[in-house]
Amino acid sequence: MFIGGASNFYGQIIAPNSHVEVTGSGQFFGEVVGRSIEVKGAGGFHYDEAFDDTEGGIGEGGMVAMPSLQGVWLD
Repeated sequence: MFIGGASNFYGQIIAPNSHVEVTGSGQFFGEVVGRSIEVKGAGGFHYDEAFDDTEGGIGEGGMVAMPSLQGVWLD
């Protein structure tokens, strides 16, 4: 999944089996769940704490097995 451009993005991306690339000069406000996540460009990434109660993107007490985060690289 590729998200890019100069506009701001407000939302949630749930793609636990996909590589997610967020790039461009726009700001990202929300949450991303992905197998791997790459954030690059002049924009910023801002986690929205409102997603803290969604249990990894699945509401109503669902479970998602996710790989652990090993590192974050920023260009």
